[in-house]
Amino acid sequence: EVALFPMYIWLPGLYVSMPPLLLAVEVSSILPATTYIVGTIASGSPLASLSLSTLAMAGSLIGSLAAMNQRDLRMLLAYSTLSHTGYILLGLSSGSKIAWSYAILHMVAHALPKASLIMVGLAALNRVGSSMIGDISKLGGVFKFVTISGALALLGLPPYLSFWSEMFIFAGLITSSTYWRFLGVLYFLVILVSTGYSFKLIYAFSQGAGSTPLTPGRDFYGALLLLYSLLPIALSPLQSNILAYFLG
Repeated sequence: EVALFPMYIWLPGLYVSMPPLLLAVEVSSILPATTYIVGTIASGSPLASLSLSTLAMAGSLIGSLAAMNQRDLRMLLAYSTLSHTGYILLGLSSGSKIAWSYAILHMVAHALPKASLIMVGLAALNRVGSSMIGDISKLGGVFKFVTISGALALLGLPPYLSFWSEMFIFAGLITSSTYWRFLGVLYFLVILVSTGYSFKLIYAFSQGAGSTPLTPGRDFYGALLLLYSLLPIALSPLQSNILAYFLG
């Protein structure tokens, strides 16, 4: 149940074959829960934490590189999830209180835009019969905004919630022992690599000239999708409150 290198080959198939609504639930709840369990258990053993963090960074790098080469939105999102799961596992297993806390925050920061982008994929399948990025870029209106907003959130730019989680995971790693500092540098480099697939989505939709107004009854979730996609921005000033809620 955890997207961890090298046992992640099930993840792309899940994104392609599972119904989008169920997939959004999986990515928003089940996957973060199992990731938390594995990361927390590993943090209790130095050997396990080092092994898990190394595999997590390998998975993050592979996920980011693979995502850049995908033409199908669902496949891109699958490998993006592999990459972000590595971020979370790295923070949970690091032994740093700051990194551990913000790894939990990153579960929320990643789940919100990822679920929004999955729903864009559902809209594309209903409207143009394809989830290929070239076809999806024909969508306009709400879907264009949600996709660009989701890509920026996955990238971890301010004012999105993921900016805080990624920044403080890095801060926790870089203030730890030598090996964790090394992983912190690799983590930062992987984030830079991840700009490739994020800007791939942004460029595709910024070039698209589609205009698809919402149709009542057909796109009933469109307005909710728009509001949901704004949560990573709206919650950003409340990041300390969210941590206090989850951590007590």
